[in-house]
Amino acid sequence: MTTIKYVLRDMWRLTINHWVLGFLTLITAGVMFWILGITTLFSLNMENLLSRLESELVVQAYLVKDSTLNVEEIANNIQALDYVHAMKIYSPSDSLAKLQEKMGSQSKALDML
Repeated sequence: MTTIKYVLRDMWRLTINHWVLGFLTLITAGVMFWILGITTLFSLNMENLLSRLESELVVQAYLVKDSTLNVEEIANNIQALDYVHAMKIYSPSDSLAKLQEKMGSQSKALDML
């Protein structure tokens, strides 16, 4: 019991006599916790952004009209890759229909082509 009284009395006396050091210690601890929190939030946000970006990654490939390559063979080779999640093949007419749908009222410009 005497040790606890001694520790508390000594702590109070040192706090009163050296209040500037105690204040600086509190400021330092607060700044360090703030930096830790900002770093953690930045890390979590970057992880979320990168995972969302990875899931929305789309690659489009086009073949020349007079190409000697077999479309189905190329599609099978691409689908066999481990990192390919899904694949769709569009014919030129399907692609034109999708473009006209996206353009809405401005699709008249495509008719001129």
